[in-house]
Amino acid sequence: MDFYTEQDNARRKTRWLVLLFMFAVLLLIGISNLLIGAMVYYMGVTSQPVMPVDTIEAIFLWFTWQRFAWVSAAVTSTVSLVILFKWIQLASGGKGVAERLGGQRILPHPNDPDQRRCLNVVEEMALAAGLPVPPVYLLAGERGINAFA
Repeated sequence: MDFYTEQDNARRKTRWLVLLFMFAVLLLIGISNLLIGAMVYYMGVTSQPVMPVDTIEAIFLWFTWQRFAWVSAAVTSTVSLVILFKWIQLASGGKGVAERLGGQRILPHPNDPDQRRCLNVVEEMALAAGLPVPPVYLLAGERGINAFA
């Protein structure tokens, strides 16, 4: 397993995730416009002339570019605010993520042999990579490998 190949694969997958996220936001904008149009039609709040038309046609009669832009801006603003909120939450780095997940920091020289082994592995990996040893968190109650550095 080559580190640089894995890094390239991770970047490629990240690009795909970003594209899929943008597609999902566009889909959310379209669905929101359709649902609001249907809601306005069924509530009878429309400025369109009343004429016998099909329900789907009546919903589409509600659409104007201005209404579409307002709904799209509202959805985009909401998604952007949620992204900003999560970005700020995650800005504290791994410590904040680990603590939000209920992780307990493994202090140096623990009494538990499993925790000592985990800390040794992280220290050896950091030494081999030429990086400082990060704080290590253990996610209690999880099954399997659950350490977070």
